[in-house]
Amino acid sequence: MLVGHLGLALIGKRVRPDAPLSLLVGAAFLPDIIRAGLDPVVSPGWTNFLSHSIPSGLVLAGLSALAAAVRPTTRKAGIAVLAAILRGSHLPADYLTGCKPTWIRGPYVGLNLYQRPLYDLALELPLLIAGLRIARPVLTGEGWLLRRWAFSACL
Repeated sequence: MLVGHLGLALIGKRVRPDAPLSLLVGAAFLPDIIRAGLDPVVSPGWTNFLSHSIPSGLVLAGLSALAAAVRPTTRKAGIAVLAAILRGSHLPADYLTGCKPTWIRGPYVGLNLYQRPLYDLALELPLLIAGLRIARPVLTGEGWLLRRWAFSACL
């Protein structure tokens, strides 16, 4: 899931308008960011385990909450919890679109909708649109996101 994670981050922005959108998007995409950094230097099996498994999800959710808690502008428990929840939402969302590891030598789980792009689009596009509509009232500083070119780039 790609734009679906952005939709979830936007919904999080509506829940906590005082949270920076950059923090929420970073938390929602953290496993993909880590995988992108590890891909050139680590084997694919380990890259997936270190970025998208259940144990790494728990560790990264804690790190997301910690990052939000120590940041001076977001030093609020609610924002830290939201960052952890957004990080935690990544794996279940990816179970729908991909096939991800559970733990070391554990099974891979997922519907693998990436193999059926129309189904994937039917899942992710409404999630992005819903996130944009839900967050619209609180996106005053991020007006660029509501422009057509930004939406087209997401697609």
